[in-house]
Amino acid sequence: MANSVYVSYSWSAEDDSHIVEKLKKAWQDRGIEFVELKIDKQAINYGDSIRAFMDELTKADSVILVLSEAYFKSPNCMYELRGISANKNFQERVSPIVLRGTPLYDPLVWVELLAYWENKEAGLDAKLKTIRGTNVESIQKTLNDYADFRRLLAGQLAMLADMNALTQDIHVDTDFEDLLNRIQPKKTKTPFPLERYRKPDAEFLRMVRSEIKRILVGRINLEKALLAEVNVELSDKTGDLVEDICTADFDVAITRILRPATKSCLSGLPANSADWKNTWEDAKSLLAWLSLLLVSPDWIAQQENRGRVPGFSFEIMVKTPSAVEIVSCRYRQMQPKLRAEPGKNEVKGRGRIEHPKWETGWSDGRSDEPELNKLLLEIWLCIFPESKRSSLSADDIEDLNEALKLFEETKDSHYYVPVEEGDDCPLGRQDFREKLLDKLPAITLISIKTASGPPLLVISERRVMAVIRQFLTMGNLE
Repeated sequence: MANSVYVSYSWSAEDDSHIVEKLKKAWQDRGIEFVELKIDKQAINYGDSIRAFMDELTKADSVILVLSEAYFKSPNCMYELRGISANKNFQERVSPIVLRGTPLYDPLVWVELLAYWENKEAGLDAKLKTIRGTNVESIQKTLNDYADFRRLLAGQLAMLADMNALTQDIHVDTDFEDLLNRIQPKKTKTPFPLERYRKPDAEFLRMVRSEIKRILVGRINLEKALLAEVNVELSDKTGDLVEDICTADFDVAITRILRPATKSCLSGLPANSADWKNTWEDAKSLLAWLSLLLVSPDWIAQQENRGRVPGFSFEIMVKTPSAVEIVSCRYRQMQPKLRAEPGKNEVKGRGRIEHPKWETGWSDGRSDEPELNKLLLEIWLCIFPESKRSSLSADDIEDLNEALKLFEETKDSHYYVPVEEGDDCPLGRQDFREKLLDKLPAITLISIKTASGPPLLVISERRVMAVIRQFLTMGNLE
């Protein structure tokens, strides 16, 4: 654990509750040594940069969140929450305190908070259009921030509500005992193997349903449109919209429910407006989460019992790029990043790294270094496209490993190299795979087999890909 614990809070809420002041006293009374409690009003000197302190806070290994309605409406607090969320292990790093009267557990208020930032964005956008569009970069950045804050809350409110955050009164009455016990220095966890930190599959599936519900709570127009389609298409309904679309046949759920509902919502919005873009992004997220339900829980259980296959993270018996993305993301317990490439009929994941076939050919194993370096460079360019390299240094390899580990831990992106059975390349050899994994242990290698025991709960992968592609290319939107 780091030597500092930061506090993220709203100044106006502190003026009413004095919770941070009480926390500091409990900290001092406990006599915690070697760890400093960092509070902005005390850590920032006259003339210092407030933004620099907030950037420190977002990267901290431990942050206390003092949640209030004012917190969720504060640009500075949302800036901090966005940065904290972007870094690794959010739930392990944060310790929330819910102030008295904070409507954290009411989805109706979630909608009001999302509307608050939508209105802030719309108001600033309208005002900005009344002046010349030069030298307004900082204002444009603020406008973009407002849109980010809305998207942030759509994802974070349900997660924060799900955490066992004790109330202000309990913390004060117990001198913050549970919170202080939580942030005491702990033994550092070994980052590998990452499989150790997987949730039980049944728990992950509950989380998938929770994510779908969260999206619908924040997108009322899409929820109403989906409900209308469910009432027409499904004869056996439970009355629970999330359960109905999750248990429906995938083809029906996407082609006859989600697709027409999305089309109906988009047709009623100005093209390329903020509402149009946000609705489309939410609809694509629903598609991604629903696709995970195609993977057989029995297949997942088999992989968990087998453990890591030597030289690979795991093997899958699928053929299409979309199925590889769906299955691997279910195994890694994250949202798929499905995309339909323009001019091509395949659906792939954004993290799929194609190993190149060079005209010079692959070596026979006596001198693998050139091919290994080219493959490492290909992986680098996929992850750091803005940093061109002709070769990679030892520091570059270290940066690459850390980036891959962070993506895996935060479930943000899932970069992998698929190796098809019979591929005439060094990755078809065990010794070459071991050389790659020695250099880059954080990369995921997936062996694509043609054996029996498919992981998908459908007969035709091609049909699944067609359904997904039809949705993603709807109205030439992707």
